[in-house]
Formats: sequence, structure tokens, C-alpha cells
Amino acid sequence: MLPEPCDSTHPLFRPLTLSIATKAIYELHRTSGKHALVTLCIGGGQGIAVIFERL
Repeated sequence: MLPEPCDSTHPLFRPLTLSIATKAIYELHRTSGKHALVTLCIGGGQGIAVIFERL
């Protein structure tokens, strides 16, 4: 498996949630990608995932 070029895992830094989502959207436009998946650790064994689609 190849490493992701824009891997941003920040499970302990919740204020970075918006910047991680913004970076994913920026990378969609930069690479002309179709989908981006953002996963975040909320804490206490919880997590969330968001899929962005470029139209």
C-alpha cells in the first residue's frame, strides 16, 4: 500500500477539524479528484467520517 500524499491524522487536535476538511476540498480541486474522505477521532472511542464529492 502506498502512503497517502496528504495524510493528516490529528486525533488529539480537534480544533484542526475544519482545516482538515478544507485541505481535503483544496486537494480535490488541485488534483481534479472526484471524491475525498475525511476521518476524525472524536475521543472516547468515537469517530466520524465525511465524504466530499466534487461536482
